[in-house]
Amino acid sequence: MIAVKGRYFQKPEDYDEFALVAAGKYFLRLVDPRQEGENPELKPITSILNYIKKTLYPASVDWRKDNFSQILNPEANKYIDPEVISNNMKANIQSAYRAPSMVYIEEDVQALPQRIHKLVYGCQFRAEPLLCHRLYMSCLLSLLNSITLTNKSLEALHSYHERKGVYPSEAYINRLYSRASEDPIILWHLSEDYRDFVIYLVNRGRKEFTDAISETVSSFQLSDEVLDAILKSSYDTTGSADIVMEED
Repeated sequence: MIAVKGRYFQKPEDYDEFALVAAGKYFLRLVDPRQEGENPELKPITSILNYIKKTLYPASVDWRKDNFSQILNPEANKYIDPEVISNNMKANIQSAYRAPSMVYIEEDVQALPQRIHKLVYGCQFRAEPLLCHRLYMSCLLSLLNSITLTNKSLEALHSYHERKGVYPSEAYINRLYSRASEDPIILWHLSEDYRDFVIYLVNRGRKEFTDAISETVSSFQLSDEVLDAILKSSYDTTGSADIVMEED
């Protein structure tokens, strides 16, 4: 799915062939005895999904080169800066590798209510279903309120566009959101006594959510070493360059 979402290949049939090769390599790496013992030669894989997400694109580059000899050889030109070409190619590779990340970010967003539910129903009030339900609803409404602009802010955006003929800058919109989220807490059928606890649950849920998003984004970020190895593999006409498929 990662390769399809990232559009690694032009021909649909290439995905099946690459999947078979990649599955075999990942299985052999997963059971490689060199990752066992007190001082393993290979770094043990802690998460096969993260490992695949980090190494699949470099593996696809090697597979294309081995099977189709897709060599990138920019024609030398005194008017072209090789460093500019290299940087542009790296940017394109990173962009293609990052493309499927939105699928996983959407999954993180959809899982936010479940995160809040787990926090609420695992707290000290878990034996009181009605109270937990009210806490859960208060957290969801507070989170929604923190990212929803007030009518006054929406009118300000509309007025800005009418006066200047352009849409507001990102910084301007962020200021409006900051003002809107100064006091986002909504207590749903709860007394003020629970305000601090709802704030705690909302902040903890938000932190777990941002941590999950950060992990997803970083897992689709190729290091400079991997990008250099990909380019080297593309330029190398004598053999395949070694792309180190290891977790950071």
